[in-house]
Amino acid sequence: MKNRRVALTLGGVFLMASAAIAADEAADPYTKDQLASLDAYLAASEEQEVATALSAAPEHISAAASVLVLRKDGYETIRDGSNGFVCLVERSWAGSVDYVGAFWDPKIRAPICYNRQAAKFVLPLYLLRTRLALAGRSRADIAAAIAASVSSGELKAPVGTAMSYMMSAGQYLHPDIGRWLPHLMIWMPYTGQDDWGANALAGVDPVVFRNPGGPFAMVVIPYGEDRFIEP
Repeated sequence: MKNRRVALTLGGVFLMASAAIAADEAADPYTKDQLASLDAYLAASEEQEVATALSAAPEHISAAASVLVLRKDGYETIRDGSNGFVCLVERSWAGSVDYVGAFWDPKIRAPICYNRQAAKFVLPLYLLRTRLALAGRSRADIAAAIAASVSSGELKAPVGTAMSYMMSAGQYLHPDIGRWLPHLMIWMPYTGQDDWGANALAGVDPVVFRNPGGPFAMVVIPYGEDRFIEP
């Protein structure tokens, strides 16, 4: 149960809640608030990255999805899909800026497939984080830039049914746990913690998290381990 709870604080996609755990600065090798060597975040091959990204969702979805891969200057689309889904492998800076060491851990991999609405409203937050991270910005700078983008209306809460899959056996979400259960997320406007019971850990039951710095919340719905998809 301990491992499951730690993973939930990573927000299902490993990324969203900030209050439940903190990195141990004395033991964590990535406590320095900066990007490690860029090459450390890149996949061994783009073929491997594509396979891992596509394993985030069931094959009938991923087979027709667009695919992004991380290159030295950011994410690039290497395949245009036809069903509105977008699959990629997110890196450590998708997580809360409160994760002192894990925020820059180059080993973290979070394969995810966004549906059309999530790709429109939620993915832009991660791509903004990526641009700032690769530019060498600090966690505080990233948090401030996100807040400014929310305030300006550049980042908006989802309209319609926004969801994403994280079912890949290739996930590595945090150094304390490796991978967690396969799961999906439902994204929605955040109207207050009292409305959603946000950030309340509940074993492997569905749980709601607010996205720190973003204008939305998500419901994390875990599956059993037999639902993992191998890259």
